[in-house]
Order: sequence, then C-alpha cells, then structure tokens
Amino acid sequence: MMRAGAWAVACAALALSGCASDRIARLPAGTPSDEVQRQFGRPTEVLREPAGEVWEYAYGPAGVRTYMARFDKTGRLAEVQQVLDDAHFAKVTSGLAADDVRRLLGRPARVIDLPVSKEQVWTYHYLEPPARSMYFNVHFAARTGLVYQTSREPDPIEKMDYFAIH
Repeated sequence: MMRAGAWAVACAALALSGCASDRIARLPAGTPSDEVQRQFGRPTEVLREPAGEVWEYAYGPAGVRTYMARFDKTGRLAEVQQVLDDAHFAKVTSGLAADDVRRLLGRPARVIDLPVSKEQVWTYHYLEPPARSMYFNVHFAARTGLVYQTSREPDPIEKMDYFAIH
C-alpha cells in the first residue's frame, strides 16, 4: 500500500518532469546547438535535412510530448515544435512511408506487429486537450510498408480508479 506522502512525491516528480520538457519549447530562435544540448542533453534522434538538422526529444514511452528542434545549416535553432497534437496527426495520411511518419511524429511509444491482419501499428501516447490521456495509432500495411489508416483510443489506465487500489 502506497502512503499519501509517497503519492505526493511521485506526483510532484511527474509534474516537474513535464515542466522540464516544456522548457525546450521556450528556447529562443538563434540558440546555438551546443547550448540546446547542454540544457536538454543528447536528443533521442538526429535527422539530417537539406536545411539543417532536426533533433528529436521524445519523452516517451510514458511521456506525452515529443519535441522537434530544427537547426539551420549554421547550427542555430530555427524553431521547436511539440509534434504530438492534432495538427501533426492530420498530416499522417494514407500512402505515407514509415520514414516520413518518423520525421513528422518522432519515435512511437510502442510498435506492434499483427501477423493475422498483416499490419504493423505504431502507437503515440499524447494528451488530448485539456488533459485526456490518449493513443494515436498509425497502421502500416505489411505488404507495402505504407500507412493505410490511423486510429485513436483512450488510455485504458484512465479508466482505473487509483484510489480503490490498496
């Protein structure tokens, strides 16, 4: 049985980790890449693009945010976007390749292979405003490796009554 004090500490740590990850979104344009790395550590992925680099900061699989920090060719920050939202999900359409989804949304929280339906599903944990925990699923056809549909589902953990657990 978890005592009230332990619950408070766990909740505070979780809340602070979310706040720390949000600080990256407030970095000013022009910040040098070495300063971004000093403040936020190594990115979870570095993607190379013609205009420069994109650094992924994924706070999953339990986290609900993924930030993409775009740098110009001189290594200066151009912009930071939190990509697990409706605007970015809307860009995931039928026929999109897995690499394109990865560049758009970052790494998934989990990857599930479904041999019976001959598909692979990438799942992204996110918050639907104001604070509903959800999953956005990207379904790839095993034969082509291309997106054929997307789906959403509520986080089943939200349905649990935490206070009934002793």
